[in-house]
Amino acid sequence: MEVLGKLPHLASLRLWKDSFQGEEIIFHFQQGLFPSLVMLELSDQDGLKSFTFMNGALPRLQSLYVENCIHVDNNGFSGMSFLTSLKEVMLKGDYNNKFMDNLRTQLTQNQNQPILKWAST
Repeated sequence: MEVLGKLPHLASLRLWKDSFQGEEIIFHFQQGLFPSLVMLELSDQDGLKSFTFMNGALPRLQSLYVENCIHVDNNGFSGMSFLTSLKEVMLKGDYNNKFMDNLRTQLTQNQNQPILKWAST
């Protein structure tokens, strides 16, 4: 991921089924990586456990799409308030209430007040 994050003009990143393999996948987005990324899509990542966004990470990210990553834990997203350009988060799949409450809380702390769209399967 660090190699991709250093591509200065990468605007869209789609990680679909079996892009990563492992029992526990943790995305830790650091400051300075993915400077031009506008859209991030993660779909069918069975081992995905969490996302962490550090202050200054993904400065242009507007859309985050997460589909069928049902193993994300209750506190699976952290640092959503640091995504200063975020406009929408789209979830597809079945997620538990604690996860959804945590996500909603984090989005209310974001200065842009991003929209949460959710579709169960």
